[in-house]
Amino acid sequence: MANVVFSRALERADTAPVPDYRQWELSLMDLDANTLVELRGLGKHTRLLLVQKQTSDILNCQLHDVESLLLGSQDKLKTPQDEVVHLYTKLDEIQRR
Repeated sequence: MANVVFSRALERADTAPVPDYRQWELSLMDLDANTLVELRGLGKHTRLLLVQKQTSDILNCQLHDVESLLLGSQDKLKTPQDEVVHLYTKLDEIQRR
């Protein structure tokens, strides 16, 4: 649900027209209402992209943490075959004494 809302907001921001570069040099009081709306749309688009990047970074960090945990726990887990080999090794050591 959140992805749908986010993508729709991003689509709307993408279709917002970019103000003419000459209007960037005017003070806010001199800008007409349409230009202010366009600037606001451009600001929303920028904020949405920033939020998307931050969310992506957070998810990548969490994925990396989960992968690290899985790889670390995989080293600690012993399979039944590992246990059998370990027991045979111990048995051989005991028989040699």
